[in-house]
Amino acid sequence: MLDIEMQMEDEKDIDERATSYIGKLISEQLQVGHKYTELKKSIVIFITNYNFLKRNSYHSVGRLKFEKTLKEEYVELGYEEEDEIASEYIEYHYIELPKYKNKNPKDFTKLDQWMCIFTQNEGGIMLAKKENKEIERAINTLDFISEDPKERERHNSIVMAEYNRLTSQHNFYKAGLQDGIEKRKRRWNKRKFY
Repeated sequence: MLDIEMQMEDEKDIDERATSYIGKLISEQLQVGHKYTELKKSIVIFITNYNFLKRNSYHSVGRLKFEKTLKEEYVELGYEEEDEIASEYIEYHYIELPKYKNKNPKDFTKLDQWMCIFTQNEGGIMLAKKENKEIERAINTLDFISEDPKERERHNSIVMAEYNRLTSQHNFYKAGLQDGIEKRKRRWNKRKFY
């Protein structure tokens, strides 16, 4: 499960946003009758037009980790190495564009190629298009959509139709679930206890 968020201005609430987005991704997966083992990894990606983390990296990955074992809580159980990751199912990615602009790329990674698009680095985009066919297709699609107002409107209609379909599907599910709960309550109330 993936949520990608672009932030132009620092609203000073990114920690709260990230936490609520990851919670939503997880809760949407676990419907009544589903098993916990069906849970998929939830990833939130924030691409920001400002710096906010005190880190020397433009791409920071966060996971839930255990704190170091305190001396007074230590129990000798023979583990040479303790687990560090508390959950493999939650992951945060923060990409700070101003930091990327200051990067002097020695190796041109796939992430660097995509960052050239976000930072509008024309030289990097030309190089990325040569090395990565996915980027070439994405740029061609963006160019096509941005040049033709009718195509842009058609694209927006497709996106909105899919959003509306998913919303309707979710609403129908909730209505059906509520209907089932009401029927069960009525049956339960009709029972006579002696």
